[in-house]
Amino acid sequence: MFISNTITIRSTSRSCREIGTGLAVLLAVGLGVSGLQAQVPDRSVPPELGPPPELVLPEIQRAELSNGARIILLEKHNVPLVQVNLVLRTGYASDPADRIGLANMTADLMDEGAAGRDALQLAD
Repeated sequence: MFISNTITIRSTSRSCREIGTGLAVLLAVGLGVSGLQAQVPDRSVPPELGPPPELVLPEIQRAELSNGARIILLEKHNVPLVQVNLVLRTGYASDPADRIGLANMTADLMDEGAAGRDALQLAD
């Protein structure tokens, strides 16, 4: 790469000549430094790991609704996020012993509607 710059100062005052000389020196140094290569990091071994951060979780709160659904709540107010996971116990393991297939039939009927509501209203 070739860079050509010409600095011309037309003044008789000494301070302007000194500034011009300083600029010329800075330019020469800058051109010399730009030719240096950046160091390449050694990637043959992984970097050393520091100590793991300490995990401090808030207290887990538990409650049960009148319909038997269990609520597990963990609050972290320093994170601007709300996450809700709904886990229902369904399927063969939830069937009463005398009504095998009840949970499966109920789940299959949910997309048909129930109690005067269509499937879209149930989904909402």
